[in-house]
Amino acid sequence: MLALAWLAFALALAGPRLAETEYELGTAQYPELMVVLDVSHSMTARDVEPSRLERARLELHDLIARADKLKIGVVVYAGRPHLLTPPTDDKNVLRHYLPVVRAGLLPTEGSNLADAIGFAARQFGSDSPPRAVLLITDGEAPADAATTTRLEEAVTRLSQQGVALYALGIGTVDGAPLSAPQGGWLRHENAAVVSVLHEERLQRLAMLGNGRYA
Repeated sequence: MLALAWLAFALALAGPRLAETEYELGTAQYPELMVVLDVSHSMTARDVEPSRLERARLELHDLIARADKLKIGVVVYAGRPHLLTPPTDDKNVLRHYLPVVRAGLLPTEGSNLADAIGFAARQFGSDSPPRAVLLITDGEAPADAATTTRLEEAVTRLSQQGVALYALGIGTVDGAPLSAPQGGWLRHENAAVVSVLHEERLQRLAMLGNGRYA
């Protein structure tokens, strides 16, 4: 009886079986979305409540909750871009890292959106399925012609690689003054520095990237 029991156990382990469910191909073919999140000082403006950056985080939380069969990665940027998480379909991983996102998180101040876009594009897999980049920003960047050209060239390269670019503008066109680290407001030529939503810039980038602006 003992020998028969062991034989039955071995057959149960080694023998053929019918699958109870039909499994999908896995996550390898999930579309990938790289979120490029602005954490520069202008995102502390409070023309939207509770602030631009807090609103951006709320919107990103909502996106994660709604995402299904989608891999999401996050790049944060100010003067330089940094990878917060590579593309993943694990919502808990994404939710784990979002609380650390804050203004002043990165050591280099500034708003280098062109480098952030190029950096995000390099985070996709070599043979990735459908891919897209989502900018979440107020669109602040130097207004000179060289910066504009670099931005548009970065988006054009994305498009040539088959990567669509979408933009979510955070802020208002009227803008709000920016606080100074030591208190009060940042001032230039004896006037408060006001940061505004650069809607036309973001609309232009979304158009070049075959995406949409909201």
